[in-house]
Amino acid sequence: GEGFHEEFGGDHAEVSAFNNSHKDPLDATAYINLEPCCLTGKTPPCTDALIHNSISEVYIGMLDPNPAIKGKGVEALKKAGIKVHLGIMAEEAERLNRPFSKWMTTGLPWVIAKVAQTPDGFMGIDADTSVWLTGEEAKKYTHRLRSQVDAILIGRQTAQVDNPSLTVRESLGNNPKRIILDT
Repeated sequence: GEGFHEEFGGDHAEVSAFNNSHKDPLDATAYINLEPCCLTGKTPPCTDALIHNSISEVYIGMLDPNPAIKGKGVEALKKAGIKVHLGIMAEEAERLNRPFSKWMTTGLPWVIAKVAQTPDGFMGIDADTSVWLTGEEAKKYTHRLRSQVDAILIGRQTAQVDNPSLTVRESLGNNPKRIILDT
């Protein structure tokens, strides 16, 4: 089975993978990018799901940065007799979990800044004229970025002059919320 955490408060990846499994997971090996949770919050502990589904071995990319979980999920699995390997594809796991890690360790959101500018450093002709500065490749990249974020922030002047859609059209994904900054 394969799974991911689709929405806040919904099933975590492990439970989703079990739900999507076509075979009995008895004695299976699990590959997980982030240490499974071991406490009850909006969902039951994922360590319990791994234990109750008789998983025999788990490969984990990185420890959960949440201080309430960090290392304790690994401990719970080992205590249940599950063989645990930590650090598989560690760089990829860190990159994938970077926004979550920042939020867990600092309480701050992960923010991406994207600016289009001319080779000489200008962002347009003037404050009242709409002009396209980038090509198709940059447009596709921008739409891919949009599909990976919760919201997009633009200034009032950009909203008035460009009236951008701020939607995902050149990539698969959900449209982010639109936020306009104004004094």
